[in-house]
Amino acid sequence: MWNKLPYKIAGIYDTETTAIQDGEKSAAFPCLYICNDVRNVDISTYVDGESDDVRFYRTSSDVLEWLGDLMQWGYSAGVVPVVCAYNLMFDMQPLMNALARMYEVRVNAQSSTHVYTLDLCYEGETCLRFWDTYYLEMGGLAAMGTTCGLAKAKGDWDYNLIRTPETPLTDQEKHYAARDVQVIPAYLRYLTEANEWLEPEMLGNTVLTKTSLVRQMAQRTIGKEHVTFSNGHRHTLFDAFKMTCVREWSPNFYLYALRKTCFRGGLTFTSANRAAQVAHNVASLDVTSMHHLFIAGRYMPRNFRVPESAEPLQRVAESILATSRAEVLRNYHCPLPFGLHARIRFEGLRLKPGTVFEREGIALIPQGKFTSKVGEVDFITPSGAIAEEATRQSGWMDSAVNARFAFSKLMSADVATLHLTECELWNISRAYEWDDMRVICGEYSQNFVKAPDYLVLQTHVLYSTKNAMKEIVNNYQEGEPYTLPIGATVPEAIAESVRCGSASLPFLKSYYGSTVKGMFNGIYGTQAQDIMKPSYVCLADGSLEVDRSSVASLETYDDLKPKAVKVLYNFGSRIVGGSRMHLVIALELLHEALGARCYACGGDTDSIKLACDADVTDNEILAALEPLHAAARSAISYGSERVRRNYPHLASELRGVGEFDIESCGSSNRYPLHYEAWNKARLDRDTEGRYHITCAGLSRPSGHYTVEDWAHDMEAQGHGFGEIASTLLGYNTVVDYGLCYHLERTHPHPTDRYRGEVTDYLGNTAYVDAPASIALYPSARVIGDTTKIANHQNMEYLKSIGMEPDATVKFIGHDEGRAYLDRE
Repeated sequence: MWNKLPYKIAGIYDTETTAIQDGEKSAAFPCLYICNDVRNVDISTYVDGESDDVRFYRTSSDVLEWLGDLMQWGYSAGVVPVVCAYNLMFDMQPLMNALARMYEVRVNAQSSTHVYTLDLCYEGETCLRFWDTYYLEMGGLAAMGTTCGLAKAKGDWDYNLIRTPETPLTDQEKHYAARDVQVIPAYLRYLTEANEWLEPEMLGNTVLTKTSLVRQMAQRTIGKEHVTFSNGHRHTLFDAFKMTCVREWSPNFYLYALRKTCFRGGLTFTSANRAAQVAHNVASLDVTSMHHLFIAGRYMPRNFRVPESAEPLQRVAESILATSRAEVLRNYHCPLPFGLHARIRFEGLRLKPGTVFEREGIALIPQGKFTSKVGEVDFITPSGAIAEEATRQSGWMDSAVNARFAFSKLMSADVATLHLTECELWNISRAYEWDDMRVICGEYSQNFVKAPDYLVLQTHVLYSTKNAMKEIVNNYQEGEPYTLPIGATVPEAIAESVRCGSASLPFLKSYYGSTVKGMFNGIYGTQAQDIMKPSYVCLADGSLEVDRSSVASLETYDDLKPKAVKVLYNFGSRIVGGSRMHLVIALELLHEALGARCYACGGDTDSIKLACDADVTDNEILAALEPLHAAARSAISYGSERVRRNYPHLASELRGVGEFDIESCGSSNRYPLHYEAWNKARLDRDTEGRYHITCAGLSRPSGHYTVEDWAHDMEAQGHGFGEIASTLLGYNTVVDYGLCYHLERTHPHPTDRYRGEVTDYLGNTAYVDAPASIALYPSARVIGDTTKIANHQNMEYLKSIGMEPDATVKFIGHDEGRAYLDRE
């Protein structure tokens, strides 16, 4: 059976396209296909320039022939060839129609434009796999090249030049094109060097994404450790973890939908009463490894039960609400008396007077939970969005009557029906008050246990490795023996090369900065996944669409319910619930200790931007937060007690995890000027006069003129910080492409072709009949577009508190060496 054969990295694939502008329409076709044939190369020993067989094809038929040859070779060699690409479906566009006509195509996809793998099958067996390596490193090929020490070529391919499949290529262009299919195998070689457990045949098979790297690392190292159950039976930690996952997975669609609706991400907020104003002397408070506090230090509820009536759930909810903050901090490892997933109706919901939340206008209930469509949520994937929307359309979503929203949060409502865990119920009770609360339905648990050792140890091992590698990177001298102690969790092969001085310092920096820190930060993601995301199918014309039969529903749930589960979804929701609780308590402590001497401007999951009076010191801030820090240390002590006792060789002290640090802002620990526009949109000016912007859609590529340069130049022209900030992050600001570097894309159908005569940049005319490619074309970006409901609601709220935000259309850019602001 072919699908039992090992997978082998056999090729790397890329395209270069030519874009044609026809009036206001853009179109594109491939002018070059680049294929690096590495079928006879052991990817773990790949050397660029020596292991390559780079082929430059000018037509799709040549590529299809090469793929067919690879399949024949794979059949003879007894392997499944894997062809890698970066952002695969962009480059697969011109091949999809032909491949769908020739083969059965199976996809493992997030969306119709983003796939993990795409398999070509014959008579049900996989004979070649395409693999998108984007999910290993989402920062681009340049970031891959930086990590593995092979820089992506820059500037050798002028995309403004028109080329046809007959246009000759220069040596510089060939070098540029070849480098893109050399970076990927060099990066894969680096992964095998950096992860001693990683075998080449795992690539493109069990290792597809950065999250799967975390999973495989854990299975092959931590998962092999053993535990003895109370009945005397011994199991590996991985097997014990899987048993727990299966037992805790939702037994029916009702509970699956309820738990899914209760799941919420981190707390991202803008203080509505402080938005669109210049703040002074702002400290940036950041929590060290926020999610890991709750992986290693939070008990999890299990064995949920559904009562016959809502009355027991009402008593459970009231018991949770009666829990004081002092009790929560005293028992931070298990802060609430019950676990809960419930639908709860609140009447007369509003921000609670006298609290920091009412003073600053900090609301906690996300607006996105009230719509049948999913917005841009940081923990959700495109296919996850489809599963989420299907659940909401079944009636499982929050709702409100006479709701008032601002800055993407619910400020008040006559009636609000919410779906909440015990953490979220307690959290909103700190920020809101109400006239009446009734639990409608749900499930509860009184049984709390330590999180599985398999999960907790992942945080311990990678935290220890991260610290050990940081120490090595800071002290290692290439070519000299290393005499300082090396942590036990550093892989032995790397440790030995460090001891004898043969390790490459760039490799060690990449291993620390990319592999170890990337895996450490990815642990939470392994537990926040809905494994019942729908699948995609490839149609006969090569287009992809959702397989509706794979969408979980009341009718399909029993058939789709997984038999093997490796995700503790309920625990994932407690990790983020704990993170939200951590910020809520921090805001309260700062408010109580410092009063009117400070106020929060905004925050994001593990950070708070805090405007302070000039006399507020770092020590005062940290002293105010010490009760929370003490609770964090105590929680880790409880939650990690068992792994420290049973696996001392793998455990870590987790020093500082869950505690706030104050970030340096230039030469001091304060930003003199700060502007909070809306969630995840802010501008800072540091003590050296440098501008720092956070805003989706405003890219800051290295070596280019950016919005931060624009802000600096506008200041030099005499514009003040407030005007610059309210223009750049205000409402209805049109940002020229030369500042935002935003690219729109066309969406050709797989059957589309480009046909016509094209004159290339050399003056040669050729008739082009080629499959259509996706065309990327530059576009301006509108910031704070008030035709969008969320921005309009923000404007209305600001007006209601006496502000008059500028909603006139403004154009900003950079022309002939000068920054400009055009209000005409």
